[in-house]
Amino acid sequence: MNDKTKALLQAKLSRLKTISSQLELADGICFSIEDLNDAYIEAKVQDLKQKMDKLADKLSLAKDQDSYQRMYHQLEDYEQAIYLLEKKHSRTYLRAKKMQQKQKDQSEN
Repeated sequence: MNDKTKALLQAKLSRLKTISSQLELADGICFSIEDLNDAYIEAKVQDLKQKMDKLADKLSLAKDQDSYQRMYHQLEDYEQAIYLLEKKHSRTYLRAKKMQQKQKDQSEN
């Protein structure tokens, strides 16, 4: 192998190493973003559950049918929001698990 070919191969190898390290960094950033997303969803669900509990306590104190209906509909809205957030959270979790498994399989090969 001549010096020119050797230099070209070394340059390509260097670029591949740089790309590899950048991909590893990007992968770490993606996992960090997913962790933040999970933490946000969990905090939001907790917040909505606390609001639901407070509203449920006030439900028995409703002075008329109209205010009772409004509070009841608000409770239903909170339940729907919690359901959707937990559904999103589980999809994010499953997607992350699939990515981890795919990476594990690739690293084993």
